[in-house]
Amino acid sequence: MNRMLRLLCAAACLLLLLAGCGKKEIEPPEFYQIGDDQAITLDTCLGPEHENGKLASITEPAEDASAEVYSYTYEELTTLNATLQEYVAKLKAEDQGFVEANSKFIIQEELQDLTAPEGTVILARPGIVEGKVFQVILTWTETGCTIEVSRPEGELKEPPPPEEPRQSQQSTSLPDMMTYVQTLNPSQLGLSGASMSEYRVVPTEGLQMLNGAPCRQFNVYHQDENGVNAFMGSYLVGSDNALYLLDLESDEAVPLEAASTPASPEAPAPSSSASPSSSEEPQTPAE
Repeated sequence: MNRMLRLLCAAACLLLLLAGCGKKEIEPPEFYQIGDDQAITLDTCLGPEHENGKLASITEPAEDASAEVYSYTYEELTTLNATLQEYVAKLKAEDQGFVEANSKFIIQEELQDLTAPEGTVILARPGIVEGKVFQVILTWTETGCTIEVSRPEGELKEPPPPEEPRQSQQSTSLPDMMTYVQTLNPSQLGLSGASMSEYRVVPTEGLQMLNGAPCRQFNVYHQDENGVNAFMGSYLVGSDNALYLLDLESDEAVPLEAASTPASPEAPAPSSSASPSSSEEPQTPAE
């Protein structure tokens, strides 16, 4: 019996010893470093006694790994978002020189929201070794933060300039569309006459999409000698002032040439008299 008690006590002591060893805190690195490239650590934002969080684990690349990536996991971050904001600001400071970028190393003008409960932000700068990018990737959730440090091949690139609108692009507002249509020569719609004032132009509500671009639809009527309004045709006008003849039966839009052979007011709707561009195929607008 005494021997059994001694064995049990020895086993208990061994378990306590192992448990004590398992609780040993990980020593934070002085810098995140790969070769001659280095960056300050998140530990600099956790307080002098790490009261705002602690480094829970470090994962180093395997010897046969194709990419050199170090991973640092932090837990118990009591002020997670404030800590992230402070750390990112330090990385962007002049002495560190990091900028926000995407996975293709394009510098981002729209910055990540560091107040969100979870997210990822990539901080990068040119590596000391030519043709390399030194990057620090922060990924966080409500429970902690992981930082990946790597130095892949590539180079930082400025974002492409914003596309300038075409000079011919006009407003798609209803008043602007009506003003534009009234300035047209009727021949541009396949109609006769000298002025669109000879016709009644009635717009329809809302916008239609044609090839991904917004268009306005309008119907044209002509009043005959008996005061009867004759329907002359339905048209679309794009934001670039392009004109289309709309076939209401097939719902196809046919581009119109700048000038068309005039039709008589008594003629049927211009679907049979307007001159569509011979090089363009009919297109179907989307509601």
